[in-house]
Amino acid sequence: MRKILRVIFLFAFFLLTGWTLFSALLPLYLHRSLLPSLCRKAGVENCRISSPLIGWSGANIGFSIGSADSPVLNVSSFSLDYRFSGLFKKQIKQVNLTGVELRCAVRKNRLVLDDPSLQRLLNRKPEKGRKVSRPTNTEMGLGLERVSVKQATLICRIGEREYRLPFEGELMLPDFETEKKNLYDFKGSFFPRGQYFSFSGFLDLDQQAVHLDFAAEKLDLERFADFIHLIPGLILRGNLDFAGNAQMDISPFALRDLNGAVSLHHGEISLGNDFLLQTAVDKDSSSPLTFEFEAKTKADQSGWDWQVASLETDSLHIDVTVQNSWMRLFSPVMLIKGNSVADRTSFDFDFDLPSEITEGETRIEVPALKLRGQADLRDGEFAGRGKVDLSEASLHQSSGLLLEGINIHFPITWPPANGNAEGELNCAKISWRDHLLGDLAGKLLQEEKTIRIEADFNSALSPGFIATSPLIVRFENLKEGNVIQLTPPALRLSDFHLSDVLPGMKGVQLSAIIAGLAEFEFGEDFSARAQINLKNGALSLPEKNIFISGIETSLDFPHLPQLRSDPQQKLDFTSAGLDDFLLAGGSCIFTLESSDSFLLEQGIFKWAQGEIHIPALRFSAGQLPSELMIYCHQLKLTEILEQFGVDNIKGDGTVNGAIPVKFKKDKLSFGESFLYSTPGEGGVIQIGKGDFLTGSIPFDTPQFAQLDFTQEALRNFKYDWAKLHLISKDDILILQLKLDGKPAEPLPFSYDVKTGRFQRLIDSSKQGIFQPIRLDVNFRLPLDEFLEYNYKIKELFHRTQ
Repeated sequence: MRKILRVIFLFAFFLLTGWTLFSALLPLYLHRSLLPSLCRKAGVENCRISSPLIGWSGANIGFSIGSADSPVLNVSSFSLDYRFSGLFKKQIKQVNLTGVELRCAVRKNRLVLDDPSLQRLLNRKPEKGRKVSRPTNTEMGLGLERVSVKQATLICRIGEREYRLPFEGELMLPDFETEKKNLYDFKGSFFPRGQYFSFSGFLDLDQQAVHLDFAAEKLDLERFADFIHLIPGLILRGNLDFAGNAQMDISPFALRDLNGAVSLHHGEISLGNDFLLQTAVDKDSSSPLTFEFEAKTKADQSGWDWQVASLETDSLHIDVTVQNSWMRLFSPVMLIKGNSVADRTSFDFDFDLPSEITEGETRIEVPALKLRGQADLRDGEFAGRGKVDLSEASLHQSSGLLLEGINIHFPITWPPANGNAEGELNCAKISWRDHLLGDLAGKLLQEEKTIRIEADFNSALSPGFIATSPLIVRFENLKEGNVIQLTPPALRLSDFHLSDVLPGMKGVQLSAIIAGLAEFEFGEDFSARAQINLKNGALSLPEKNIFISGIETSLDFPHLPQLRSDPQQKLDFTSAGLDDFLLAGGSCIFTLESSDSFLLEQGIFKWAQGEIHIPALRFSAGQLPSELMIYCHQLKLTEILEQFGVDNIKGDGTVNGAIPVKFKKDKLSFGESFLYSTPGEGGVIQIGKGDFLTGSIPFDTPQFAQLDFTQEALRNFKYDWAKLHLISKDDILILQLKLDGKPAEPLPFSYDVKTGRFQRLIDSSKQGIFQPIRLDVNFRLPLDEFLEYNYKIKELFHRTQ
């Protein structure tokens, strides 16, 4: 029994002694010999190793490479997992690296380590004709199955900014006794801004290459706001899916092949306050905006061949807002193939962009829009050549303008240059408020400084009329904006019915020569202006006996599409009439303030061989003003009386003054007016035969004798001064005429002092009355005729609205 206990004691003593020696000598061996030897063999300098801790199933050590203040590589814990028995076979199950920090920088599109020895290791190339294989067990001094990295951070400096990228991963070492002894599998994850990004692949030491697969789902773009904001004003929102694979060389480090796809869910891209792009899908659909990409290095490694293509998705649409313009792209399709060599990139592009565009009150629908061509980018300068194909587009304007069947096929180059092929333009139908105006067909040609369009407009309103319209887009000052000028030929109309384009103008006919020009400028802000010239114009409404002839005007609209003219527009005409009420010409100074507001700044019209002046007056919302003041200058008295219904009148002499005209609902009336002859100037008034005063007065009444005398005096009366008043009472218009003078020849009347009446002389040989007298005459006229004027004026004004 004693012998057995002694053997057990000796065995335990030697075992404890052996473990004590092992625990003391192995850390010293690792710290002083093995690990420094491995670093020297790898060519790594500035390697600092902490004292290891050794246990029965593992060991732990920390180390750093680089300067003491800021090491390039720092490992807080480098632990070994092993079986005690495996140590005698130099086999280690797993190496765990925890608390790893690796510092690097990106310079000239290359990954650079700040430690020269590590950088040389990264850039090491195999000797020519010799394969690089793994170190042998003898060289390494041990075998290894797996390397695990946890709680690691890649600290990368790009320009002046430093970025931290947490990651973890595993490296599985091969069985060195198999044919795949130089293939190292790995997998891991990145955690940029708390987002999950997985990767996996293998390292091929024979080929000095890495194959990498990567993927990420629903990356929140707003997590990278500070990086995105390096472009001032840029904002990205949405979720991004990212997946692909890559082939890389490791000696030196370089990307060789790249393939993958990017999908944007409910994305939003904005730049300042002027640009906004949003991706969306139809209801109950989750289809994202997806792009596939691939890139390969050229055989001579001088550059890249690459391709980017979008996947067609029926339910997807993209909304783009630029300032006040809005565009929706329906299931856009894009394909770009190119190559990049040094500082030059060349590519072919093919876009299919069915869309809808809204600009203010204008909507453009484009069911088919294709852009194809080639482009070249060198030293920051862009040059390209391609073709625009637009089919069956339409334009809708809130005013009622409609263009349908628009087709454009247009070769174009940039920068603009001469020598391009001609393009084609046609529009099958142009209408306004459901009235067909005609169609358009022509050619487009891009020149060095302009795009020239020559189109023939075939009018449906004037059969046989064809107008060739030159339209020019100028590129002479791109910083201030492009200018489009449209100068159509003169349009001649003869008894054209305006109701064909303005349904409210039923019965109104227009004859005129119409010309003009328009100019559109595209710069920081869109602006448009137009000028319309009308000559030899005639406007008539035969059913109401209204006409205006000899119209000449020029209208300037500086702020299209707002229907507002410049102030002080002028319109001249040679004659106008409303039944028997005639004007012998005149001119108007006016401003068209909007589609329902018209300001007459001044009106001067020729009437009764003189002039009438109308001061500033506003017409709005289809309403006539409540009062109109007419200022009269040198009007011929007899002409006024004739215009108001006094027949068989002639003579000379003029009057001046003012006539207030009032419009109340459906009634026209005159306020108290004062028309008087020019001081110091008399005249003659002669009213022909006829009982114009006594026709309805009984012969034996006192009034008859008085009116008979006045009537006879007005046959031929010379006056020194005259006054005319227009007074409205109920439905009667009273023309009150006051004259002071004497008859041109003795009147066959005598005055009876007893009765106070004038008596007509039976004996013509007796002397009649020839001394100066004063006449007061009231002409009573029914207002019905003038009320009809009122109805016609109002109706005409409403029709113009």
